[in-house]
Amino acid sequence: MKLLIILVNYNTTPLLLKCLQTLEQQRLDVDHRVVVVDNHSLDGGCDQIAAQYPSVTLIRNAENGGYAKAVNQAIREFNSDYILVLNPDIEVTPGAIHAMLAFMTKTPDAGIVGGKLLNPDGTLQHSCRTFYTLPVLLLRRTFLGKLFPNSQLIAHHLMLDWDHNSAREVDWMLGACLMIRRDALKEVGLMDERFFLYFEDVDWCYRMKKGGWKVYYLPEARMIHHHQRHSAKGVLNKTKLYHLTSMLHFYAKWGKVAFFLKKYRAALAMMLFLGLDLVAMNVAFYGAHALRQHLQTFFNKPHLPTLYYHNFLIFVNAITPLVFFSLGLYRLRHGELWVDELFRVGKGMLVMSLLLMAGSYLAQGYELSRVTIVMFAVIATTSAFLLRWSAIAFYHFLQKKGFNLRKTLIIGSGRSVDVVAKELQKHREIGFDILGFVRETPEADIENGSFLPALGDLYELPLLIEEYHISDLILATTSDVREVVSRSKQSGVNVRLVTDFHSLSVHETQFEELAGIPMVFFKGTPLFGMNLVIKRVMDIVLSTLALLCLAPLFALIALLIKLESPGAVIFKQQRIGKHRQPFTMYKFRSMCQNAEYIKQQLMQQNEADGPLFKIQKDPRHTKIGRVLRKFSLDELPQFWNVLKGDMSLVGPRPPIPQEVAEYDEWALKRLDIKPGITGLWQVSGRSNLTFDEMLKLDVYYMWNWSLSNDIKILLRTLPVVIFGHGAW
Repeated sequence: MKLLIILVNYNTTPLLLKCLQTLEQQRLDVDHRVVVVDNHSLDGGCDQIAAQYPSVTLIRNAENGGYAKAVNQAIREFNSDYILVLNPDIEVTPGAIHAMLAFMTKTPDAGIVGGKLLNPDGTLQHSCRTFYTLPVLLLRRTFLGKLFPNSQLIAHHLMLDWDHNSAREVDWMLGACLMIRRDALKEVGLMDERFFLYFEDVDWCYRMKKGGWKVYYLPEARMIHHHQRHSAKGVLNKTKLYHLTSMLHFYAKWGKVAFFLKKYRAALAMMLFLGLDLVAMNVAFYGAHALRQHLQTFFNKPHLPTLYYHNFLIFVNAITPLVFFSLGLYRLRHGELWVDELFRVGKGMLVMSLLLMAGSYLAQGYELSRVTIVMFAVIATTSAFLLRWSAIAFYHFLQKKGFNLRKTLIIGSGRSVDVVAKELQKHREIGFDILGFVRETPEADIENGSFLPALGDLYELPLLIEEYHISDLILATTSDVREVVSRSKQSGVNVRLVTDFHSLSVHETQFEELAGIPMVFFKGTPLFGMNLVIKRVMDIVLSTLALLCLAPLFALIALLIKLESPGAVIFKQQRIGKHRQPFTMYKFRSMCQNAEYIKQQLMQQNEADGPLFKIQKDPRHTKIGRVLRKFSLDELPQFWNVLKGDMSLVGPRPPIPQEVAEYDEWALKRLDIKPGITGLWQVSGRSNLTFDEMLKLDVYYMWNWSLSNDIKILLRTLPVVIFGHGAW
């Protein structure tokens, strides 16, 4: 039998030292390990713990990632049969841990057992509770509790009708002292890390109940708890905000009202966007009318009063929902960027403007000001975009914080399930709440490094969908899942299939029917024929304008480089372009003269993976070079490469010959098109991305090229360059 004892410390060192002292006095006769996870305490606690308790395993975190994350960190790192999670403000009385271990051994259905908590004066703390209800929350967390101090609801919640001197099953236990069976974690999972502080114990116990395990209170395991209740002090403090936020997380995850709102999120989003669009249209109209009146001196025609545009305004309010709906502006889109929303709104307003001009021409007797309509279109586009993107950004913010997520199950077995779960849990802003996985067969299992709970097998899937209110399934399996997809879609559940990027092309696909035969149609590469001509024309026009407009900046940079260090202003380097053809690429010199020689001495410090070479604080950079690289000003001479035809404005970055020598067949695909000054991976993370991630984005760009995508990438490049995101 192995026991793992976990304590999480954040600026509570005096109490923690007392807790460690009482643990040392236990004289446990089982194989055990005490782990202290320090969440970047500033009270010098780590040094004291290391000095006074050298046998304790100390994990020092560089930041405070929350209580649940710290507990999970220790559980993942160290194996054991049982885990005892203690708050640092606990004093363990003699025999308490032995009593908990003995109870777990003789009670196989116990997933969690909690001890009897006592105040320092020996009085009882009510450590076991019934699950919260809305009336209980109002009484516990608002002024209503003071109006009704003897409420029976509170008495029932705190289980005051029982003397707490006998073991019994309860709904949940305070997280100050919990012993967990590791086997239960395989079916229930670790603590939910969206709970930064508080309610992680309620959620864990709730999931134990749903998973068929029981939660017990054990009075023989007596613990002294120096409970300070920071969340109850003052009207509003940081700890109370954590408590309220965690409470909202719990009810957003399990509440019926939250489930109803999530179920109809698409309809609610459409109503919100419709309202915002109508506000934007009306604000834009009155703004354009006032601006036209202010500029009257520049026009010959008289300015018409607002009343004259009454029918125009009614027409605008009536047609806006129709046009925007037909163009798909009321559909929720996942992973959308600000440029995508700007293009969608711009397209909608272009159609609106054409309809308005046509309508004003056809309406006899209503010669409306074209200038007013144009100003209206510009203001409406700007205001609609700002209102919509503000709402979308707030929605993404909530999702990143763990709210409004779609309950999701992964179906499959093997390592792919674990990989998918880890990636989706890392990126909560995408919107998935991974509750667990479903085995393809009862015997199947996964490499469960993420402790993803196994909720059942495929035969139980319909019941799991209903019980957990599942809205999405992710299939990470190579088995025949046609029946699963069919049944799930009939239940209104969205189904996604995980594919191997290398085995399935990611270019645009269409489903079509030929002679009654259903087929999947994979379009050929779009960078062909006339599209190449269009891309080249855009390259020539924009690179010429850039070279002319930026000539003064070129001269200033050249002067600064010359003044700081000897050597050429322009750095010439051989790069590999389209179809593996070498060419000379130009850059402003940002390094010392013998940079290539020094590079060989720095190979051990390389921070990039694959064939790339990058060091975040490269000693070869000059002072002006660091500034140039941070804001990508060293790349400006490549507009000449674009004009010559060696490069394009948008495309994969050109590699050096040494990198290409290490490419496999898949990596060589990025050389099928002209390299670019900027590209999809440059605006998606730049140097912060791995080589494999960069390669996938380059190939995706090739197979999904469009003129609008190039323009979007150019627009996204501006803020990335200005703020220096991901630049090394």
